[in-house]
Amino acid sequence: MSAAGSIDNIVLREMNTPLCEGEEILVEVAAVGLNFRDIMAATSILPGELEGDEAYWRNLGLEFAGTVRSVGPAVTGLAPGDKVMGMGKGFLRRFAKTHAGAVMRLPADADLKQAATMPVAFLTAHYALRQVGHLDADETVLVHLASGGVGLAAIQVANDIGASIFGTAGSDAKRSYLTDLGLGAVMNSRSLEFAEQVLTKTGGRGVDVVLNALSGQGIDKSLECLAPFGRMVEIGKRDLADDKPIGLGSLYYNNSYSVIDLSTLPIDKPRLFKKLLTEVEAKVASGDYKPLPATFFPVSETSDAMRMLFKAQHIGKVVVSFDQPVVDVDVDLSKP
Repeated sequence: MSAAGSIDNIVLREMNTPLCEGEEILVEVAAVGLNFRDIMAATSILPGELEGDEAYWRNLGLEFAGTVRSVGPAVTGLAPGDKVMGMGKGFLRRFAKTHAGAVMRLPADADLKQAATMPVAFLTAHYALRQVGHLDADETVLVHLASGGVGLAAIQVANDIGASIFGTAGSDAKRSYLTDLGLGAVMNSRSLEFAEQVLTKTGGRGVDVVLNALSGQGIDKSLECLAPFGRMVEIGKRDLADDKPIGLGSLYYNNSYSVIDLSTLPIDKPRLFKKLLTEVEAKVASGDYKPLPATFFPVSETSDAMRMLFKAQHIGKVVVSFDQPVVDVDVDLSKP
């Protein structure tokens, strides 16, 4: 970006190809999945934004799929030509380097554009429902905004576990899409009536797990949906930044409220992050976790892709690909 604050400031620039050291690998990026954190960084509303070259607005692209082109001298288990996917930051570029231990290997026949829909959504959903939510086969989960990337990944994870699934979405088209997936109940995420509908559907008991991305009163109503020993798993950011209070009485019946931010795991819990990578890689290889529906944009239309994501006009993911044969870029004439 030329500057933070507006999606219109996204530009394509020539960059040097990075060199690998130690346990680093160089990836030729085929496609990048966009996330709301990219929107927040680009528009200067990301809480706790970093300074200087580490700022997220200078490093858009939190997930990718691509092909290994070179490896550092200490890398084992990966070689040029391997297909991989992963997450981090700064992958909205043709060639990017990352740590070899931070990627997941893909099958040789994987479609890389499709694979770019998976890293953040499935790592988040897998972590939220299996590691934090402890969702079991005889339980029910309510997935809010279930037609988005994390929501659709959560449906696959819950189906793999064998749990029953309720979902919410904000438009008739999105709710129709979820209904066609066979969910036990589909409700309107823009109406607080979902709480009463959940309780009616469950005979007053509620659900065992809520995967929440709603804000404001949507949080309070979601807590009302919890059955005894229920677990609320929060992936939203807005109310955390606003320090929204919640009533402890909503947790009275042995309930819990957990907040997750996957971006901190590689630093704060590297062993846990590596465990998640290994588990999701295996689920992808076995076909249990499949690519998500997506809208694809060429890299020259990245600003348009960001606008679609910002307006929530999509189902699944919004992906930017690098398969254009010719792209106009800004060239730094001061460099050799």
